[in-house]
Parts: sequence; structure tokens; C-alpha cells
Amino acid sequence: MERGRKIQVLGIFVGTFANSLVFTIIFPFASKLVMDFGMSNNRTTTGYWVGIITFSLMLGRTIASPVFGVLCDSWGRRPVQIIGLSSITVFSLMFGFSTNYWYAVTVRFVLGFFTPLSIVNKTLLMELVPEDQNSSVMAWFSMFWQFGNIMGNVLGGILVDPKSSGLIESGVFADYPYLLPNFVASMIGLVALLISFFLLEETLHTNEDQNKKESESSLWSIATDGTVSMILGIYILVSVNSTGFQEVISLWSWAKKENGGFEFSTERIGTVLGIGSFLLLFVQKKFHSYLVSKLGMLKLTNFSSGLMIPIFVVIPLGSFFRYSETLSWVAMMISTVGFLLVNFFVMTGIIVLSNNAVVRKERGRLNGIFMTAGSLARAVSPLVFGNVFALTAESDWVYPFNFAFSFYLMAFFALCLWRLSLLLPFSITHKKETLLEHSSELTSYKV
Repeated sequence: MERGRKIQVLGIFVGTFANSLVFTIIFPFASKLVMDFGMSNNRTTTGYWVGIITFSLMLGRTIASPVFGVLCDSWGRRPVQIIGLSSITVFSLMFGFSTNYWYAVTVRFVLGFFTPLSIVNKTLLMELVPEDQNSSVMAWFSMFWQFGNIMGNVLGGILVDPKSSGLIESGVFADYPYLLPNFVASMIGLVALLISFFLLEETLHTNEDQNKKESESSLWSIATDGTVSMILGIYILVSVNSTGFQEVISLWSWAKKENGGFEFSTERIGTVLGIGSFLLLFVQKKFHSYLVSKLGMLKLTNFSSGLMIPIFVVIPLGSFFRYSETLSWVAMMISTVGFLLVNFFVMTGIIVLSNNAVVRKERGRLNGIFMTAGSLARAVSPLVFGNVFALTAESDWVYPFNFAFSFYLMAFFALCLWRLSLLLPFSITHKKETLLEHSSELTSYKV
């Protein structure tokens, strides 16, 4: 891949990082924000309100994604990319100036509405790199997304309320406790915006002859295709569990020890999740490449989906160590690393396999469909898991119907997605246009 395209791909990765960062940066301090704005005075029951503020961003993405998916295929990839990065730059900064709960909810909704980066980034990467590098580049895409998740937890936990932590004594960052982490997110979005604005090329019409040969389908016909619908179902379940885990692991860390939690501070939540996740970043890409070479993308996705089940069953057992300073750290890090590694394998596989299911001119709409479904899942997930955790954690119910019930609910969803992954056909491991081309060649040969 030539140097110019490498820079474009790097810009996409930076945008992916920023997109992931703004989603997760709120998790470490969401419970604090809820209590600071007077919505709750109980550490264990903040999940009711945390779910709403997390829901708002994904609700915005759910509503806007079908429109941006169509625009991506008709208007172009580049303008949609510019809109998304501009949204991160502006609205992250606006969120940092939050002074009441409902203002924060509104800004998160608008941020989600105008940030269709998950649609356009996956589409661009599939078109900027050769087919034999798709697996590798999507693994890097997932790594940058996961790295954004990690840094969101770290920055959100460490940089929030810098005046109280002694990081900053006065000035605008001291006056607005939620500004500093969101300012950092905004600046990262600005860097990606400048790279894309000046260097990103349009890929929609780079191969006009091929585009003319490819048929166009409606959103409905793409979504109801048998193979696409199966992958979509898996993606929805993965999105539910991915967001649910990030929500519950933070609420569990924040909750009182008498309710099965660890009573971590926001700084500690960010630090613990960050340390475990950083350790994972050093090995997961090479580990993924090795497993893909041995098993193939489809088998690795099947295996990883099944492995999610025992991980969710085991994680709540870490509560037995909550009264030990050292062991509580270890339990949280092992839980984080175990889930994120398996989730990385599954999500990377789904990204590649889903884009293989349609031809070039349909990928924007396909990713718009996936973004809509995934955003809806990510919108509902924190709302559901936040309320379920708050309800069960403060109850007198016995294990596993206490705080652990949220993790067992995720284990059930993991069972469903594993069974669904086993139904995927092997043909999905190749791009659809490649299969159509070979089919056409074979027909010509027979004639």
C-alpha cells in the first residue's frame, strides 16, 4: 500500500479512536455526574440515571444511521467522514461545559446523531486496502476502537474534576469539572478532521467500471438477505454485551461493598480498567493474526463467541475478593482483559464478514444498517443493564439474582450469538464481488 493511502488509513484510525473515546469517556464518571447534578444520592442506585445519559448518544446514532448510510453510497464517503469528525470536535467540547443533567443528555444525543463514523470508517477501510489485507486492517480498526474504549475509561476517570484531584487549581477546567477529558477528546477529533479534510480521497467512484456492474439494493433487501440478517443478529448481541459490560463493570466497581461492589473511586476505576486493557493491547493483534492463520476468520469468530459464555459466568465470582485491596484490583483486571480479548476477536470477525456480504456500492448502506441496529442495541443496553444492576444490587436476593444477575444475563446473550454464529456459511469469508467475478468466469468457461 502506497504512502499516501497509509496516511489516509492512519487518519481513519485516529477518527475511530476519537469515536470510541467519546462513547466510553463518560463511564468512569457517569455515576459521579448523576450525584453531582442531584439526580441520586446513593452510589448503588445511580445506574437508573446513568443508563439514560448513555442511552441518549446511541439513540441519536440509531435515528441518523440509515440516512447517513444512504448518503455514504450516494453523496460519498469523504463528506460523511468530515461531518462525523466535526461533530466530535464541537459537541465533545460542549458536553464538557455541562452544568445540569438534562443539558448533558441533550448534547450526548446530538453528538450521537451527527457522528456516523462507524459507518463510513469500515466502508473506507474495505475500499482503501487490497482484499488480502482486509483481515489485518480490520483487526487494526478493532484495536483502535478498543484503544479508544480503554483511553475513554482512563481519561474519564483520571481527568474528571481536576480541581478536586489537585491536578488543576484554577481556570476554566477547574470551573467545569467535566471539561478536561472532553477537551482532550475534542482535540483528538480535530486532528483526525484535519487529516481527513486535507488528505482523504473519495473511494465511492474509484472504480467506475466495477460500480456499473454491481447492482444496487434497497436497505430492506440488504437487511433481509439471509446471510446478512444472521450476521446482523450476531452484531446486535455483541453490541448489547459490549456496552452492557462497560456499563456494569463500572457500576459494579462503584457500588458499595455490602452490595457486592468494590467502592472504587472514579480515578481507580479508570486506572484499573486501563492497566488491564493496556496489557492486552501488546498481545492481541499478534494473537489474532496467529489464530486467523490457523483457524480462519469464521472459525475464530465461532470459537470466540462460545468462549464469551464461561467468561461472563466466572466474572462475578471476583466479588469474593472485594475486601482485599490487592485481589480486588486483580479481579477487575482479569475480568476486563478476558472479556475485551474475546470481544475483540468476535467484533473484528463480524466487521470483515459483514462487509464481505455485499458488493462495493452497497457497503455504505450495509454499514448504515449495522450502525442503526448496533446503536439501538447500545442505546437500550445501558438503560436495561443500568436498571437491572441497580435493582438487583440493592435487593436482598441471593446469588445469582443479586448484582451477579447482570453478568448471567450477558452469558445468555452470548449463548444466543454463539448458536447463531454456527449458522454462517463459509462463503462469507470472501468478498461478494470476488465470488460474483469467479462465478462469471466459470459460466463463461462452461459456455
